[in-house]
Amino acid sequence: MPATKWKTLLPGVVISGACALSIHVVMLQVLGVSFPDTRSTPVWTHMLIEISAITATCAFYGLARPVLGKGGLILSTVALFALTAMEHETVRGIIMNGVVTTAWLYPILQALPGLFLLFTSAALVVFSGELAQGRWVWPVAGAAIGFFVHFAVAPLVESVSSPLLSSLSYLGHKDVYSIPYGWNVLVPAYVSYLEPAVATVIMAALVWDRLSKRILVRLAQFVIIVLFMDGVALRWFLYAPFSSSPLGEAVLSESQFLFEATVLALLSGLTWHYASVHVATPHKSEAEVNAI
Repeated sequence: MPATKWKTLLPGVVISGACALSIHVVMLQVLGVSFPDTRSTPVWTHMLIEISAITATCAFYGLARPVLGKGGLILSTVALFALTAMEHETVRGIIMNGVVTTAWLYPILQALPGLFLLFTSAALVVFSGELAQGRWVWPVAGAAIGFFVHFAVAPLVESVSSPLLSSLSYLGHKDVYSIPYGWNVLVPAYVSYLEPAVATVIMAALVWDRLSKRILVRLAQFVIIVLFMDGVALRWFLYAPFSSSPLGEAVLSESQFLFEATVLALLSGLTWHYASVHVATPHKSEAEVNAI
């Protein structure tokens, strides 16, 4: 990759991640917005979130297939799984749970069932993309995979993982640090947020040229893909009405992650766009100008 592109990408990734996470930090620590409470939300709301996320993943893979599909089923599955795991802040979640609770092993064990479900979803998305191509496939495949993962795979994984995690629950404990967090929590929070920031720019690189030629429409399309893949696009409408908190407070609580993901997707898309433009239209030397 040209050095000129790196000079745009590296600061762009850092700025995108810092700005996006700052929305969550300010709402949480300064404005006093609470974490979302989804304990009373119906099962069907979670199912719709999962299906919409997998459908968006099908759309993403369909757009990125000219690059991701070159590695065959196995490499394509691993690549898609890695991107979705990074986008879902898997490593960051483990790190932050470890930082806040000081129990490092248990967060790793807790993440394993979710990682298995992500890998299964990625494999099925890639397989369906190889079987049939075309944008009409995305919603059909997304719904089918979503139902299969939710009703067949997830219960099986839970039946195996729940007893195991319960037997090892002594390895974890409650939070040691509470809000407002100090720098001992905020510094690793910002550093670890590079995980989704890097993933989102990579996602932009894979699909950017296959979106609309109009920059504003292209940005909107990319933001929508990211929001649905993250599972935050519908939380406002599906989770907030069932929260134990007042509706306004619940909507505000859910909005922190929607705003965070929106800013990250928007700035990541702009980062890749301007890095590409900068390389595509390099400055001409004096000799080249005279030759013209």
